[in-house]
Amino acid sequence: VGVREAVDRARAAEDVEGMRQKGLPSLKAGDFAENLLVSGIRTSELGLGSRLKLGDGVELVITQVGKVCHHHCAIFAQTGDCIMPRNGLFARVMKGGAVREGDLVQVLETVSRTVFQCVVLTASDRCSRGETEDTAGPAVASLLRRCLPAHLYACEILPDDRARLADR
Repeated sequence: VGVREAVDRARAAEDVEGMRQKGLPSLKAGDFAENLLVSGIRTSELGLGSRLKLGDGVELVITQVGKVCHHHCAIFAQTGDCIMPRNGLFARVMKGGAVREGDLVQVLETVSRTVFQCVVLTASDRCSRGETEDTAGPAVASLLRRCLPAHLYACEILPDDRARLADR
């Protein structure tokens, strides 16, 4: 599998096995539309910003945990449960390459799901154009780190444009 842009869905092999036990004995890899199936790591402990290394150097960062099950999917109808809302992981590829079945998966950094996940957005035309330095965003980020058990997922500067801010 070539890993270059994004991993839409990663899933723990143990989750798939659990669903087999709940009444789907023929469930196989890919039935949840996952791009990557891993085993031996506790994916349920990986929060936003957690980093993984696959094989010889592919690196991923977790960008989303879970996805709303679309109106009780076929799996939910058969078992009364769907693991997608709580266990599916989405990731951004930070360093691409090839991944093969049996490659080692290492957790490089675990960001707990129990800490606040924060994004600091500074809305400023002048800062976004590089005309002046953003002092507000870094000040808010520093305050978050000091006052909360928080993980700063991103700190960004955007133009003061309502539509772009709403989209982001």
